[in-house]
Amino acid sequence: MKLSHKLIVANWKSNKSVTEAKHWAETFVQQEPKDAYTYVVCPPYSALLALQDQEQYFALGVQDLSAFGAGAYTGEISAHNLLDLGVKYAILGHSERRRYQNETSADVAKKVTSALDAGITPIVCVDRDQFGEQAAQLTASQREQVIVAYEPVHAISTFGGQEDPIETTLENIAALKESFGNVPVLYGGSVTPENSLVYLQEDAIQGVLVGGTSLDPEKFAQL
Repeated sequence: MKLSHKLIVANWKSNKSVTEAKHWAETFVQQEPKDAYTYVVCPPYSALLALQDQEQYFALGVQDLSAFGAGAYTGEISAHNLLDLGVKYAILGHSERRRYQNETSADVAKKVTSALDAGITPIVCVDRDQFGEQAAQLTASQREQVIVAYEPVHAISTFGGQEDPIETTLENIAALKESFGNVPVLYGGSVTPENSLVYLQEDAIQGVLVGGTSLDPEKFAQL
């Protein structure tokens, strides 16, 4: 897979009501976001409909996806449920889900299959100790269709918030590609307007996955 622009992906996690999401979008579009980037906003499911008509400014994504199809799976959100909402991307295997929901690389692989079957591009999150394990769970064809987010757990604000030095990041991305092949790679971990260019100016990094900073539309537009 090749990306035409570098991706700036907002992961709102379980933040924002529908009203707050609408206000975020109104403020964001006033900031004149950079044409050089493709922005992706991944809100809670409840806010998807409120953001549906903003595709001129950003694409929509989700923060997770069921490994199951439509059916008797109480509480699950399947790819089929998203068909009319314009969802283009799905964050899968985020470190918080691996930790709090005990998701395994095999679980994530099933979700990758569900996403691809629905025409949704998976953004598969991995830390270094999952590179080989996660890649092995995917077929060669699937690896050619995913985006991989290198997500060092110690850099996630939830678990410490110490971003990786760029030298370490590039070494780990090289190791990641030994397992996944020449996939587009995002960096995720305490990305801010102050440090984002350090990562985005590197040819080996095709974008960033942004957590806390993405909750502020003005800061997000500055990335």
